[in-house]
Amino acid sequence: MFPNLSSIPLVNAFKDNEGVIRIKTKLTERKDDPNFIAPILLPSNCILTTRLIEYYHHKHCHAGVQILLSILRGKFWILKSRKTVRDVVRRCVRCRRYSSKSPVSDPKRIRYRRKLIEDFRSRFRKEYLGQLRQKLPGKVIGLLPGRDGKVRTLKIRCKNSEIIRPIQRVYPLEVPIESNENVKFDGVAASSSSKVNDIITHNEVT
Repeated sequence: MFPNLSSIPLVNAFKDNEGVIRIKTKLTERKDDPNFIAPILLPSNCILTTRLIEYYHHKHCHAGVQILLSILRGKFWILKSRKTVRDVVRRCVRCRRYSSKSPVSDPKRIRYRRKLIEDFRSRFRKEYLGQLRQKLPGKVIGLLPGRDGKVRTLKIRCKNSEIIRPIQRVYPLEVPIESNENVKFDGVAASSSSKVNDIITHNEVT
């Protein structure tokens, strides 16, 4: 604290009736809060000042330096206020946690991890994706009509077995059209309804 008024580096400092050192501002004729017209003078290197700044910092949801200065200057005049408030805010654990940078990993470990990922992608691309791209050709050997008489399922002969697949899952490799007259056979266009069996049967599908 200040031992006497002569040790204060401000000329316009005075003591009020309670012995509190205040700063005389130019707002003497204004009707306002006495603490705003004559704020209390506080030193920068004082535990009371530090605790006061911490209190307002937590009260106003961990406000930043500029907001804290605006709040404190309404009641207090702190010497070296910006530096003092900045030091208190920097020591706040919660504020440091949200403003801290992410930890940097070891560059060797990052390169090793990147190499593992590239090797895995290369092996996955060679051993697995190649099998997914393989197509199993087959030939339609029969139509399986449903209860309503409409054909929605096909019997296909593959290389080693015979399978049953719905028409929506079968993709013809080539569909010859012998005439311009097209009729729809359960959503599939053909030259005539009598030739649907021949067209589907004589075409390879996958």
